[in-house]
Amino acid sequence: MAKSRVVLVVVASICAITAACATPPPRPRAIAGRGMPNVHVVEPHVAPIRPKDAAECRVYDPTGRTPRYTRIPDVPSFPPPPRPDVQEVHGTTSWLGLGRPPRRPGSAIVVDRIPTRQKVVFLTIDDGSDRDPRTDALLRKAKVPVTVFLVGTVQRCETPYFRGMQRLGARMENHTEFHPLMPRRGLTGQRREICGPQPRFQKAFGHRPQLFRPPYGMFNADTLTAMSDCKVHYLVLWTVSVHDRRTIGYPHRRSHTLEPGDIILMHFQNDFVESYATVLKLVKEAGLTPALLEDYLQ
Repeated sequence: MAKSRVVLVVVASICAITAACATPPPRPRAIAGRGMPNVHVVEPHVAPIRPKDAAECRVYDPTGRTPRYTRIPDVPSFPPPPRPDVQEVHGTTSWLGLGRPPRRPGSAIVVDRIPTRQKVVFLTIDDGSDRDPRTDALLRKAKVPVTVFLVGTVQRCETPYFRGMQRLGARMENHTEFHPLMPRRGLTGQRREICGPQPRFQKAFGHRPQLFRPPYGMFNADTLTAMSDCKVHYLVLWTVSVHDRRTIGYPHRRSHTLEPGDIILMHFQNDFVESYATVLKLVKEAGLTPALLEDYLQ
């Protein structure tokens, strides 16, 4: 009996030091509810992905995490968007960048809303590394077009995930390679941030992005020059921003209501599913329909 106790003490000590005897964490459990498809309930990935190359991509292992939410919220239904009434887009009427505007106007155009008389708005989602596991099921349930401004390193590591999102009606556009504050980079650095993801997006998603959104909405004259060098035509800002499901921002506007042509900014984050559902309800209440941004920027 004494020898057995000694052996147990030694084994327990070794396990505590090396963690070699740790019990494997439980696998994510799938749940289903009334009218809700099976989804894996895990905590969203919140760590940024900044690999130097594809070999350094780390696979996120959510096993054993506690889910924050399990339910997929109800969303309103929408008719198909109307056939696009494309009008010439001249860009913003005033300079919204930092520093002085470009001396010579290039081919890149800054837009924060779409000039249209049609009752449509445009949903956009930024970044990509922090995702709620219910996102796929929600997009499948909502059946409305969205534009994803995707960080290049996230695309490089998780192309299959975003190809699946593309099949659900999402369009992938450029949000830089590493998500820096662009005005802090010189022209060469900004050109690298914008041009870098372009060929990979072409290979992964079948199109070369023509839309670019600078992180934090910050840009300067060099940004537009770099965009022209990279053959990216539109720098896309927004008129409505959603920080969480309770905070809807309307910058540069006195009335806090959605209007035709609005570009709505959201982010992949912990409460994205609830925020997305809230936005769709506001769009429905305003008598508007989500449409694809790329259809109106030719």
